[in-house]
Amino acid sequence: MLRPRAGDGRPQATLAIPSAIRPGSLGSERTAFSSRRKEIQLDLFYSYGTNPPLYPEWQEYFRNSQPPTLITWGKNDYIFPAEGATPYLRDLPNAELHLLDAGHFALEDQGAAIGGLILDFLDRNVVSTTAVAVGAVAE
Repeated sequence: MLRPRAGDGRPQATLAIPSAIRPGSLGSERTAFSSRRKEIQLDLFYSYGTNPPLYPEWQEYFRNSQPPTLITWGKNDYIFPAEGATPYLRDLPNAELHLLDAGHFALEDQGAAIGGLILDFLDRNVVSTTAVAVGAVAE
């Protein structure tokens, strides 16, 4: 099972933040997944192996559709290095790429920053249902 650990590319200051750990959460998570943990991990690893053959199809979709895209990536990720983020820009030249001071578990290390990026991105790229309703009434 992949877990944050020293040397995973995370800034040293974030390796142990007691305030980020909910009391009792580790035991309940371990209990909830203990019976199937190995099976789940093996399923995930197997599933990932089915992705690469689909890459050309996804890349074609990106090139043809140019969906608004936000990419957040841990610049110190040792599993998916930062060099793996930039190829997306070939097919999505207008994508926003943010390389964060984080490792593989970027959301744990930079959750507030990523949350802010997501909210900002959505504000700029998604038409709210309220705006659509107001526009419909105005017409």
